Amino acid sequence: MSNIFIGIMAYQGAGHLFARVFDGLKLKYKFIKSISDLNDDLTFLIMPGGESSVQADFLNRYGFVEKILNMKINVLGTCAGMILLSSYKSKLFNGFGIFDVDLERNFYGSQVESVFYKSDKGNEICFIRAPAISKINDKEIEVLDTHREKPILIRKDNFYASSFHPEISQSSKYEVLMDLIFKKL
Repeated sequence: MSNIFIGIMAYQGAGHLFARVFDGLKLKYKFIKSISDLNDDLTFLIMPGGESSVQADFLNRYGFVEKILNMKINVLGTCAGMILLSSYKSKLFNGFGIFDVDLERNFYGSQVESVFYKSDKGNEICFIRAPAISKINDKEIEVLDTHREKPILIRKDNFYASSFHPEISQSSKYEVLMDLIFKKL
């Protein structure tokens, strides 16, 4: 595992929770705070949950979008990261268009309604003000897991997106993240 080096976008959101998981797994990581941090030594990139409009503003303002879209490593966007990687459009920002999907923001309820569930594949998952995919408009998008038959984990090429937060799921956070990092899904 010594060849794994993970970047965690640290512009806003819950990147520190991923760091705790990676500390437990004894994996190397660094927080990405500037464009110069996003370099060729990375083998995986995390775009954590948080406030998508704030994150989109930061990523666009400091030139991250094109660099992320052209990276040849696996990139995982969770919750807000899913919104950013999608074709979502609003008055505040447009998603980056990797995943051509229709999203319903905050579909799984408010933050105080956040609870643990089991996905249709049996993974423990937690939604925090999470988006739901209501429609997939691209046949190249692969659905890797669902909850009540709604896609919650998808992949296209080297990009992954999840509605749920694998970094806080108690029993399966390591398995889901490791499967993504090592491309086992």
